Amino acid sequence: MRLHRKIKSCGHSSITIENVVPPALDAIVDSYQQTLAQENGWLERLEESHLSRTVVTAYLPNREIAVREALLQVCLHSQWHRAGLNRHPPA
Repeated sequence: MRLHRKIKSCGHSSITIENVVPPALDAIVDSYQQTLAQENGWLERLEESHLSRTVVTAYLPNREIAVREALLQVCLHSQWHRAGLNRHPPA
């Protein structure tokens, strides 16, 4: 069983990365509610000037992404899955 890892985010509160498949649905619901509360809290404090800040990740080495671009990518990525485009690419 893998454990939850915590990373620091811009010197603010840490965010939890899910690495465990919980044994029961209740644990999944609790985890989702905690994540939702963290995300909503962050969005409530978000200001226009924050959107220009950059995000750096090991998954995309040597690349800095503006927060506004990262948020757009999250939305578009979700739409990609909802539309089923990952299963049936357009011709």
